[in-house]
Amino acid sequence: MNNNTAEAWITQSNGHWLAIGTYELKMLVKDSQIINVSGASPHCHELLLLEDKLFPLLDMARLLGEQKSADNHVIGLLTYFEPTQEKTLYGAMRFDTTPEKITVSDDLEVSLDKLDTTDEALKPFLKTAFSYQKKIIGVLDIDKIFK
Repeated sequence: MNNNTAEAWITQSNGHWLAIGTYELKMLVKDSQIINVSGASPHCHELLLLEDKLFPLLDMARLLGEQKSADNHVIGLLTYFEPTQEKTLYGAMRFDTTPEKITVSDDLEVSLDKLDTTDEALKPFLKTAFSYQKKIIGVLDIDKIFK
């Protein structure tokens, strides 16, 4: 049996354990300006100003209809593909913890049905899930969350 492996970043966002593909996390951002955008969608009402460029800053809590975590102080700049524009774009997301790089093998993959009931709202934004250190971690679909 062929057992493939891949690297991923694991972190928490608003208390939810998530995995992000290594190629999707471009960089961690420190000391940047956040700009509030009135009238914007509730889950993306802020912009990250970085190197004279503006990036949408996703509010995972509002996307999932939850209260915002006080702990999400780490910001990651993420890459995603926009098929209608046929190009790679960038967006930002807050994390509760600094992402940790791990290696995941195919035999760790589990059904999304194995997610904790508190992660139920995440399911539409996940590609798959895997088991790691007695936790079920969903793999975030970056393309989908920034649509």
